[in-house]
Amino acid sequence: MLGKNGPQVSQIGLGYMGMSDLYGSKQTRDDKESLPTINLAVEEGINFFDIATALLIP
Repeated sequence: MLGKNGPQVSQIGLGYMGMSDLYGSKQTRDDKESLPTINLAVEEGINFFDIATALLIP
């Protein structure tokens, strides 16, 4: 649980840093690998996704 009364989140999360343009480049990022990874995570019950790199955009 996140906080005292927050939502239930999985103990294992998925970080998006390696799937973003902020870590590497458009040439090194591979959506053909990233999208199946995200889908598999959801299928396996992961519901905590770290998308913090998006917060760097002003």
